[in-house]
Amino acid sequence: MPNSDDIALIGWNVSPMVRSTNKTEAQMLLEVITGAVTDAGITRKEVDFTCAGSCDYVAGQAFSFVQNIDAIGAWPPKRDSHVEMDGAWALYEAWLRLQMGDIDVAVAMGSGRSSTAEGSLLGWMPTGEPDVQDPSLVNRIQ
Repeated sequence: MPNSDDIALIGWNVSPMVRSTNKTEAQMLLEVITGAVTDAGITRKEVDFTCAGSCDYVAGQAFSFVQNIDAIGAWPPKRDSHVEMDGAWALYEAWLRLQMGDIDVAVAMGSGRSSTAEGSLLGWMPTGEPDVQDPSLVNRIQ
């Protein structure tokens, strides 16, 4: 069984933070995963386990993560998992799986969207502040 010193982060990638895009979540994940695997200097064939983290309830659709499986490129068939949370939780599960010693390479990813509700209703933006929907803020957000 490996110890925690035997595990390393060897590649990573992140999508651009934009206010709006015409790309689907799966398309964005495909670019990010491909970039991370390339950055690691490995091929998808070398990946033993994948773990995706996302919040289906925020997406507004049950099992919305299933659409993202295409982005993983799980061929030949891979062991995979999904956690209803975020990328940090997926990374933790991948780390645990690596600790078990039955895999050598894991890919952890997170995806999702922020709530479409008005910020002040969610409590993250004080009442009286301009809402992020305010057109005058769009240029500063992009």
